[in-house]
Amino acid sequence: MRARTFRVPFAKVAPEALELEWGPDDYLVIRPLLAKSPGELAGIRTRMSETAEGNEADRQALLLDVLSDVIVEWSLRGPDGETIPLPTTWAEVDALPSGLGSALFDFIWTYRGDGPDPTPAGAPS
Repeated sequence: MRARTFRVPFAKVAPEALELEWGPDDYLVIRPLLAKSPGELAGIRTRMSETAEGNEADRQALLLDVLSDVIVEWSLRGPDGETIPLPTTWAEVDALPSGLGSALFDFIWTYRGDGPDPTPAGAPS
């Protein structure tokens, strides 16, 4: 058995970002968070609990770790056709358009894949 991956256009990642126009090469390939084992998810939940009242750097590190873990491929172009890489630092997250930055994290916590009858999300909160 292996976890499925899904190619998702950024228009689906940030549907509320109406001020942004996505090109055909703007997509990511994601392995949904809920493809992880219960033990792995418990570890993420524990880190989330520890960072909820901890320092901001720890919270940011957790979010960046989850991004790098679930995003298998990232293809995003800026307004002049330049490549925008997958963020690996918080400064790079802050450099993303506002409509994408916040939507990206909401998306990765809840995305279960595409299908005619998806089960309800039970992502860590």
